[in-house]
Amino acid sequence: MEFREVFDKILQDFGTGTYKPEIEKAKYEFFAVSGSVHEDNANFLDRISLFLDWYVFDRKLDNDDLTPLEFFCEKHSPSFTEEEHVFFEGMNNFISSIFFVKSVNRERVKVKDLFTGKTYKVSDNYVMNLVNKGDVFQGRLIPLKERNLFSRGFCFHPQETIGYIKTEIKKIKNMGHVYHTAFMARLALMKLKTEEYSHVPVEHIYNVKPKIRF
Repeated sequence: MEFREVFDKILQDFGTGTYKPEIEKAKYEFFAVSGSVHEDNANFLDRISLFLDWYVFDRKLDNDDLTPLEFFCEKHSPSFTEEEHVFFEGMNNFISSIFFVKSVNRERVKVKDLFTGKTYKVSDNYVMNLVNKGDVFQGRLIPLKERNLFSRGFCFHPQETIGYIKTEIKKIKNMGHVYHTAFMARLALMKLKTEEYSHVPVEHIYNVKPKIRF
């Protein structure tokens, strides 16, 4: 199965029709925290992908205590094939984190989860063509029985910010998912500010006391 095929099925159920007002509301919520971009911005599609990831995997629907992914599984699981059961189990066990790329070769990417210190081997052609050794990015790892892959929402941070990111993670690593998510949203906003204030050194933006207004 291909991730995009499965992901699009979920969005078809929860991004159109009666759910269209909800996804628009969710979009406002997301960009209010992580920073918004105009449609003509070079990073617009990347930001939309990051939002859709959050909407499907993290945000509870207004009238249900379930995310779109959870609701989709509850609704359709009786008719899942064995392959679909395995795939959706992996999606529900996703790992949302900040990752450091340790190595890249023709067969796999090796990444380190900066929150847990765990290393994962990822066999995903899309990712192998996207990352380079030393990259630091926000992503969502999906563990499957025979391979690991990533969803399609990424936010790459300048490599020189790794020290700041590690220091801040140490402060919150034992504080739970809500704090981790808030920190990653803050980092996404910082990344936008590096583009808006390209004349300002990166270390003045990725900082406990940034030199610019947020």
